[in-house]
Amino acid sequence: DEAAERYVAGYTVFNDISQRDLALAGFPVSLTKGFYSFGPLGPHIVTPDEVPQPQALRFELRVNGTAYQKGSLSEMLFSIETLVSLASQIFLLERGDVVTTGSPPGMFHYRLKPGDVIEAEIEGIGLLRNPVVFR
Repeated sequence: DEAAERYVAGYTVFNDISQRDLALAGFPVSLTKGFYSFGPLGPHIVTPDEVPQPQALRFELRVNGTAYQKGSLSEMLFSIETLVSLASQIFLLERGDVVTTGSPPGMFHYRLKPGDVIEAEIEGIGLLRNPVVFR
């Protein structure tokens, strides 16, 4: 697992959005996450030397300024190195591939409305802010 760390080019913020009503109706989870604009990423990438201990970082998810999720990446079920190692055993990882980790603890349940603003922030990495627009 420790060797996997040398293959990480950087860290960023990813907002894993799902269409919950479809998931509750029995659709496969992967299909509920694949809609246009459902995986915002950014606002930039920081290199591993800028984040020497990524597992120690704190994160927060807010909607319209209210925090709905808070925690530390140390609370994840698997470390970043373990996730990269496991992913590489399942499929070929190539330059530019993104491996997302999920967010500890728990899941965020909130019925978003047009005009809501979602903010996903990881200390030392950045703030990803996205308005909700229904198409």
